[in-house]
Amino acid sequence: MLQRHIKSFLITILFAMALLPSLTHIYRTQAQDTTADEALIKRGEYLTNIAACLACHTPYKAEYNVPPDQWTPEQLQTIGLHADDALDHDRRFAGGRPFDLGPGGVVVSANITSDEATGLGSWTDAEIEAALRIGVSKDGTRLHGIMPYRNYYTMAQDDIQAIIAYLRTLPAIENKVERTWAPGEGAVPELLPEGELLQSVPTESVKLGEYLVNTIMSCGDCHTPVDPVTFAPVMDKWLAGGQPYEGPWGIVYAANITPHETTGIGKWTPAQIEAVFRSGVRLDGRRLVLMPWQDYVTISAEDLAASIDYLKNGLAAVDNEIPAPAIEDLFLQTVEVPEVAAQTIATDNTPLIVGGIAAVAIVLLLGGVMMMRRQKPATAK
Repeated sequence: MLQRHIKSFLITILFAMALLPSLTHIYRTQAQDTTADEALIKRGEYLTNIAACLACHTPYKAEYNVPPDQWTPEQLQTIGLHADDALDHDRRFAGGRPFDLGPGGVVVSANITSDEATGLGSWTDAEIEAALRIGVSKDGTRLHGIMPYRNYYTMAQDDIQAIIAYLRTLPAIENKVERTWAPGEGAVPELLPEGELLQSVPTESVKLGEYLVNTIMSCGDCHTPVDPVTFAPVMDKWLAGGQPYEGPWGIVYAANITPHETTGIGKWTPAQIEAVFRSGVRLDGRRLVLMPWQDYVTISAEDLAASIDYLKNGLAAVDNEIPAPAIEDLFLQTVEVPEVAAQTIATDNTPLIVGGIAAVAIVLLLGGVMMMRRQKPATAK
């Protein structure tokens, strides 16, 4: 009798071993699909940070909902030096942040949460892509030029899909944002044929850096001077700085970030450039005014290295002397550069291992039940 039970148990073990590859393949496939979806959403979240989508589309905290001329000195300092601290992170992406463009009026950012009535909940993927790439809203009207769709037009299709996937996960926040400007007129460009769109993110270092700096982070919007009449970027001074920005901080000028050794960053070390990205700090320790370093602080070590590689080695050096800023004392803040640990993403195989063990356990349990049912209770003789 004992030998028969041992034999049955051994047969069950062999059956489990034979079945295990099939069970683990099914689990592995499901785990890979889930991981792929999670990776896409994670990529989209990452991009909305370094592309400043979060910063632009998140409203200010309640205490900032007064005319700017009524802001306290501390509030003004926050806006000028670390603007992310002024945002209401409980209402992320709900829109309503105002942008005072002087003679151009005030433009208010849109609600891009998944709310059906006031956000993107009723938009199709194609409609969101059109807004990102060509600046056209669902109703067919042109988005304001403050939306950097001219940069996003060349965004890789993979990244467009990642952003859309992430936006779909945002909790719905009802916040109706009224348009404060008349939609622009003019011909709406067609999307490039799908075959001509950049499908994947470049992998070569300088090309990746160029893609990140110009397409994703839109550095050219601030660091390239514009023609005062046409407001078009001066292309022979791409990223060469000099554009003035005037406000309660006084007047500052965008830096020349080309590799020119005298007027640009040609002699800067990668560590010094990293300090600007991650901490918004100049070589002399002064916090930069209006530099959106809090958007860039999450940039990966690989992407930051590629961006620096492009700025140092893939960009034409332009000799463009930048005027000295005239900064009010309130905005003269000197800080120590904090050490920022490189972010790494570990590969977690725990679900796969647990799934394999669970599959074996289930098979063994079923085998044990079958063995117990085969045993007949002893009868009195």
